Amino acid sequence: MNYLEIYFNNVLQTSYKLERDSCVIGRSDNADIKLDNKGVSSFHALISLDENKLYVEDLNSTNGTYLNTQKLTDKISIKTGDSIQISKFVLKITEWTAKQPEQTPQVSTDYNADDRTVIASIHKTSASSDNDNCYLLVKGDIKNVQKILLSDSVIRIGRAAKNEIQTNGWRFITPAYAAEIKRIGRSYYILPIKMSYVHVNGRKINNSTVLSHNDKIQVKKTSIRFLEENDETV
Repeated sequence: MNYLEIYFNNVLQTSYKLERDSCVIGRSDNADIKLDNKGVSSFHALISLDENKLYVEDLNSTNGTYLNTQKLTDKISIKTGDSIQISKFVLKITEWTAKQPEQTPQVSTDYNADDRTVIASIHKTSASSDNDNCYLLVKGDIKNVQKILLSDSVIRIGRAAKNEIQTNGWRFITPAYAAEIKRIGRSYYILPIKMSYVHVNGRKINNSTVLSHNDKIQVKKTSIRFLEENDETV
């Protein structure tokens, strides 16, 4: 069984079980998956199942549909690990999902002027990478973030509300900014900002450390697992 995980600004919002012959994605109330954002057309894209193969096609949308950063010009087959970009949304084909699938997912987002421009929201890397399908599974985030799809963006960890991962804890003993996870070249690194608060696989680190598949990061009571493929254990 395949699932469609729906991310906005790299944070997993909801998921959908791909079990119908067709699934329309768009801003309309009549879409199977409603993405309520001005950068999304009423009927934006179609995912279909034909002879046990999945396909995606753009429905003549205003801003276009992208598969792994390449703009769609025709119906094309898709597989596990592929990413479909629609405006600021990333729709990931997976075999397992961190969120309970919904029958008719609806994702609403705050609108701003940049939402009309798809290209600005797609993360592109000039060089090829071995780490194009990396995730963070999170437990203990105040905002209930459970899964983050990694890109070239920096992931900040700490007590401050504007962090991508917000840790719990008292103001005087929990730093506002404890660490960052960022991509450098072909690898992802964790960079401690405050000493003695970050542990990787049970070992305290005070210097930048390259992350490997299944590494467990601990910042206070927040647990984060770095994955290069889907895994359901945090």
